[in-house]
Amino acid sequence: MSHRAEWGRAGNAGVGLLLGGDWVVVLAASAAGIEVVQRYLARRRFPFFYQQVAGGLLATLLAIGVAALSPASTSLPAPDCSKS
Repeated sequence: MSHRAEWGRAGNAGVGLLLGGDWVVVLAASAAGIEVVQRYLARRRFPFFYQQVAGGLLATLLAIGVAALSPASTSLPAPDCSKS
């Protein structure tokens, strides 16, 4: 693995921590590897637009997975409909 990818992963984890993420978010951000996918597509000569689409898709799917597996529930409480 190149030093560039290592710094990218450290940066991803730092951003996850700065945005208030818990340890699950930080681990997922450091393991995301979005820059690896984008560099692979660049080597395969995909247009820049599609590289960005692939990175965004990976980030979105990762965020959905972390939200589903996160120990802290972020759902809103159910409304109390018994009061009229």
